[in-house]
Amino acid sequence: MLEMERIDDAIGAVSQARKVGKLSDRVNARLQVLLARAALHQGAAEQANRLLDLADATLHAARDRDGLASSGLARATLYRSLGYWDHAVTWYRQVIQLQPSDPRVEVEALKDLIECRIAAGQMDGLTADVARLRQAAAASGDTRTLSHATYAAGRVHLLQGQLDDA
Repeated sequence: MLEMERIDDAIGAVSQARKVGKLSDRVNARLQVLLARAALHQGAAEQANRLLDLADATLHAARDRDGLASSGLARATLYRSLGYWDHAVTWYRQVIQLQPSDPRVEVEALKDLIECRIAAGQMDGLTADVARLRQAAAASGDTRTLSHATYAAGRVHLLQGQLDDA
C-alpha cells in the first residue's frame, strides 16, 4: 500500500492488525517499521526516527535479519530524504551486509546506495557497486529490478565519461 501512495490505508491496516489480538514483539516491531515508512511518506521525519528506534531495539534482540534490513532501509531513506548522504550510504551498506532473504531488498539498497554515493560525490568504487547490483538484479529474476540496475549502470557510466558504455 505504501508503494502505491495509499498511506492512510497502510496505517489503517496496521491498526487493524493490532486489533486482531496479542501480537509478538517481533511482529509489533515490524509493524512499527511500516508505520515509520508511512510517517516518512507524510514528511514526519522525527516520528519516523522514533518508531525506527523502538523497532530496532526489538529486532536486534530477536536477531530478526529481515526485520533489521527493512528497518535499515527505512532509516537510510529517512537520511536520504533529509540530504544526509553519508549517513544514508552507511545504512544502505548495513542493509546489504545483512543479506536479506528477499533479493529485491538488496537490489533496492544497492540502487539507492549508488544514488546516494553519486549525490555525496563518492565516485571511487562505484563500478563494483554497479556490478553487484546487476548480479543481484539478475538473481532476483524481476524485470523491475533489472531495469533499476540498467538505469544505475547507465548513470554511472555517464558520470564517469564512458559514453559508449552508457
